[in-house]
Amino acid sequence: MKKYLQLTGLLIGLLFGSSQASAQELTVVGGITLTNEYAQVYNTIVSENNLWKSGYHIGVEMDFPLVDDLAIQTGLQLQKRGYSTFDNIFGEEIKTSFSTHYLVVPLLARYQARINSQLQLQATFGPYLAMGLWGKMISEETLFDTKTIGKVYWGDTEDDDYTRPDMGFRLGTSLLYENYRIGISYDLGLYNTMPTAFIEDMKSQHRGWQLMMGYTLPGK
Repeated sequence: MKKYLQLTGLLIGLLFGSSQASAQELTVVGGITLTNEYAQVYNTIVSENNLWKSGYHIGVEMDFPLVDDLAIQTGLQLQKRGYSTFDNIFGEEIKTSFSTHYLVVPLLARYQARINSQLQLQATFGPYLAMGLWGKMISEETLFDTKTIGKVYWGDTEDDDYTRPDMGFRLGTSLLYENYRIGISYDLGLYNTMPTAFIEDMKSQHRGWQLMMGYTLPGK
């Protein structure tokens, strides 16, 4: 954790120290997400049968050029995450779905290579920080044909579902044509989002794909 925070601090320092750069690029982005949860209980993986859940993301990205084709990329993103599970208890099938919304701040290194006069290829990698905002849980029981909808509780007690903070590593690539961008990225959660009351016995970490389209606003 200490090394991760040091890396984050270094990237933030590079971000604000790049004011000497001649220009910045602002890109409006959005698209779909496909997310899941990696979970362990007493060192046993219990998420093999989890179902991936689709969602969306929308936000802005800012590129701060450093040297040549290298830049720091950051921004602000609203991201919908989730996953579903199926359980069979005494012949009754129970489906439980979680949907959560997070505010995500990536701090990425970006390398850009020119293919021709109109096409460019980008590769991005680095950490992201996230904060849980709101969420809901839906439980459906087939035997009695019932559905229960409740909200996700954030905190560190045994009555809560998740802690709000999250952090992880993002790896992505995108193709640029003039001011338009299309890309894909993968988020690997590294932070255990289980409440402190369960953290010794349980682990929950985010996993997610993002398909993105974006438009870079013309510079001055």
